[in-house]
Amino acid sequence: MHILRLFNLFNLIVIITSQPLQDYCDSVQTSGSTSCKDCVEITILGGRPNCAYCAKPYSGMSYCQQPFYPPALNTPGITIYACYNDSGITTDIFRYKPRCAESECYIDQCLISGKIIWYYIVPSVIGFILLVFIIWLIRCKCLRNKEASKYIEKENKIEMQNKKKLQDKANKRKNERANVTNKIREKYLRNDFIEDENV
Repeated sequence: MHILRLFNLFNLIVIITSQPLQDYCDSVQTSGSTSCKDCVEITILGGRPNCAYCAKPYSGMSYCQQPFYPPALNTPGITIYACYNDSGITTDIFRYKPRCAESECYIDQCLISGKIIWYYIVPSVIGFILLVFIIWLIRCKCLRNKEASKYIEKENKIEMQNKKKLQDKANKRKNERANVTNKIREKYLRNDFIEDENV
């Protein structure tokens, strides 16, 4: 029962704090603040107002505005288009008008600009993950090859032992046949010798 109450309280907090305040960015801008912290203030659950901050906005643009998300990149807080506007020219591929340089654009935090995140950090993380994955695949392949070579070596050893046993048995039978043949030959030679003496 207590767990259910805590879960409901947590859901209520998430709903309240995750609701973007539509006028928050405008109120920061009208107050004359040019501080990143005032624009993209951080809470425990992330960016409170979900605003995009431009450290050096272009002329006619403001420091703190609602982030712009193109339809194909509707990912709040992580798109480099956060500090862009829609120019309204839908047929033009360059319809997104920047509010400031990508190196001056901040979203949900004031430490790293969108350019550094998307052009340096994200590719580095993806490259590191790919490198680790490739190393893991190579290691698995090497281990598999090692196990296969051990298995082949073991099979070859067993096969050699079986061949040796068969060869030993064949040699033993050959020796036995040779002994029997020699005994028969000696017997006939002895009989011939006795007959010669009798004549």
